[in-house]
Amino acid sequence: MGTKDDYDDLTPKAPRRILRSRNELRAIIEGGTAEVIRRIQLRSLQTLASATPVDTGHARSGWTPNVGSPVVDRLDRPKDDTTAKGAASSRLAANRAKAEAIAKTYLLRQGRVFISNNVPYVVFLDQGSSAQAPANFVERALATAIAFGNKR
Repeated sequence: MGTKDDYDDLTPKAPRRILRSRNELRAIIEGGTAEVIRRIQLRSLQTLASATPVDTGHARSGWTPNVGSPVVDRLDRPKDDTTAKGAASSRLAANRAKAEAIAKTYLLRQGRVFISNNVPYVVFLDQGSSAQAPANFVERALATAIAFGNKR
């Protein structure tokens, strides 16, 4: 039969140690999950932009990252190709900067990470309407990003 000293770990101190361990475990899991999400979101934007067919760059620059909810603003193409190219270049740089910021600061408690493209014709590009990219390039780009994000 054990002595009182053998049962000291069963006093109220033990549950606090377990609870602290649970909280530590939760923090480790959440931190690791957030890190994978950060890597996948950054690589997703890169692979989607690279895979998108280019005329003026409008569709390529439409890939927009956001935390909490998808961006839903429609991105109509400017009538003038020169204006379209300049706007696309600026928007692509801004979206890349936003993805970099998300990759550095994202936490799970902030919600889901979305990458959307609200260029009306991007759906047709993904269906194979351009000779520059095969059909389903979006799915392929995301599969590549997920495979990359799951590696350490």
